[in-house]
Amino acid sequence: MKKRSLAFAVLVACGAYATALSPTPTTLKGIPVYPGAVRDTAGEKLLVQKGRDENSKKPDFAAFDALRFTTGAAAEDVLLWYLGAFGLNPGKGSYGTTPGEIRTGPGITEDKLKSDDLPGTASQVGWGIDALRKYAEGEFDSSMNDYMLAMYAAKRKQIQGVWVRNGFLWWSCIEKDGNITSFTVTVSDSSFEKYTKANHSYDQKCVISFGATTSLSPKKMAEAARAAQAQTQAAPTAATLPAGEPTAAYLGVPVYPGARYAVDISKGLQAQGQAVFVWASNDSVEAIVSFFEKATGAKRSPISEGGFLVTKMFDKGGGVAVTVLPVKEVPVEDPIIAAAKTIFTMDRF
Repeated sequence: MKKRSLAFAVLVACGAYATALSPTPTTLKGIPVYPGAVRDTAGEKLLVQKGRDENSKKPDFAAFDALRFTTGAAAEDVLLWYLGAFGLNPGKGSYGTTPGEIRTGPGITEDKLKSDDLPGTASQVGWGIDALRKYAEGEFDSSMNDYMLAMYAAKRKQIQGVWVRNGFLWWSCIEKDGNITSFTVTVSDSSFEKYTKANHSYDQKCVISFGATTSLSPKKMAEAARAAQAQTQAAPTAATLPAGEPTAAYLGVPVYPGARYAVDISKGLQAQGQAVFVWASNDSVEAIVSFFEKATGAKRSPISEGGFLVTKMFDKGGGVAVTVLPVKEVPVEDPIIAAAKTIFTMDRF
């Protein structure tokens, strides 16, 4: 099946039912599960890994977790159930609004939720629909498009004149440490997973996903920045430097096999307060750089004199920078280096 979204955003604002959840859930386990839905642990693991990978490079990212369930109910029925649980009225609203402009229910809006609010304070709950529509001829596989529309019309009830491909609810809350956790409930129709051009298939299925993304508060961000700066600026001392050739445990990555440690030059650099260690090898620059790329999981960066730099950052702060150069480009008088083809340094910072 050709993958392409058949969607447009529909955001809705509305009032509250008497059966609304009170207070708004502040944990994943506090979110109610649709009756009869079954836990999907395999899909859940993939969802958690994807969420952590996508958020890991954000400077304020602290944690991500998720739960996933499946049910044979129609996506419209599931979304209506969650709207009722959160006190949201599907009978009122408007189309075409920008995502994030409309918030529903009592309480403050997400953009006004601050890390110094009381722990447990939650924002209003917003919701929206990613709805099926018919694309113009040529924009999509017309046979599937028509079949999907026919199945929706025969088997499903619309919400405000649309069928649900995906439905969303979202809100945020303050944690005890001032961090902010953003929650989502996603209701996704998966009834056409087995569809192909040769085998038209509708197997009613709905996937329900809960997500929780925790972001560091401004205070925590400032603390982390100060700690990283202090660690970067702290010069190594005799007490922190190894007495002889450093081990892989100290460096954080293994040393290139068979390389000879240039002890005299290394000691000279360490006497200047630098945690820099020098080795020499008769192997090529390419072989050594490739080894460190594999050992660190990082890519090389070219530098002058035909050399390369490979840098690995550690989760707990600091890192190691490996510089690899051909000996002929290094004006150093040292018997170990003079007898080799390649020199490399490892700078533990």
